[in-house]
Amino acid sequence: MHLLDRMLIRGYVKAYVVCLVSLLSLYVVIDLFTNVDEFAEQHRGLAPILKHIGVYYGYKLAHIFDLLCEAIVLLAAMFTVAWMQRNNELLPLLSAGISTQRVVRPVLLSATAMLGLTAANQELVLPQIATYLLYPRDDPNGEKEIEAHHAFEPNQIHIAGERASRRQRVVKNFSCVIPEALARKMLHLSAKEAYYFPPGEGSCGGGGWLLTGTQPAELEGWENTAVLRVLDSGKYFLYTREPTLRPSRATAPGSRSPLRDGCFRN
Repeated sequence: MHLLDRMLIRGYVKAYVVCLVSLLSLYVVIDLFTNVDEFAEQHRGLAPILKHIGVYYGYKLAHIFDLLCEAIVLLAAMFTVAWMQRNNELLPLLSAGISTQRVVRPVLLSATAMLGLTAANQELVLPQIATYLLYPRDDPNGEKEIEAHHAFEPNQIHIAGERASRRQRVVKNFSCVIPEALARKMLHLSAKEAYYFPPGEGSCGGGGWLLTGTQPAELEGWENTAVLRVLDSGKYFLYTREPTLRPSRATAPGSRSPLRDGCFRN
């Protein structure tokens, strides 16, 4: 690697860090002062409020970075080239016969490498903290109901609901569609309420949903108990693993569905 390359890469990294810290801090400060009342209403005393703010924005930073990452990459590249021109470092290089493309090549390669952080953040970080990203500022304990999004199981069972309570692990107006590959014909179930049981909890063993007030109340000749177990009239247990959320405008990139077990943690 030439001295020019090392100098430009080092300059780009410095500019990237400055832009990253500046934009993330600015976003957090503006958002905090806009919504500080929502944090203050949940606690009494300064220490609990600061803890709530720290935990909320600690997880939120990954989402903010996902929103601003492209702008940060572009700004860092602009600042790197502009700083060279300000210090009269660009003109001697061009006078020595070095082309403009050769000068900016390390900057473009550095920007491409930093874009890799975006993919890593979306694939590795956001899915792990998606549960906490769904928590609103004024409901740190999951006591309020939230909107439930539809999702697909790996075996193509479609599940959906209207409202969900994270604390009680319940979804109201729950519905699911079992495809023909798992039943003799496509089966649609609608339940007034569905309670989630993580793997190992409940008398039905594996994780899934306990459906109550379900229509149809009776299933004649149902044999696939590995997918759905009939407990009583209008009462079933649907075995699930890990539904994959279909992205929606109300959901952060890389986040998972509120129908997941993680969204009902206390």
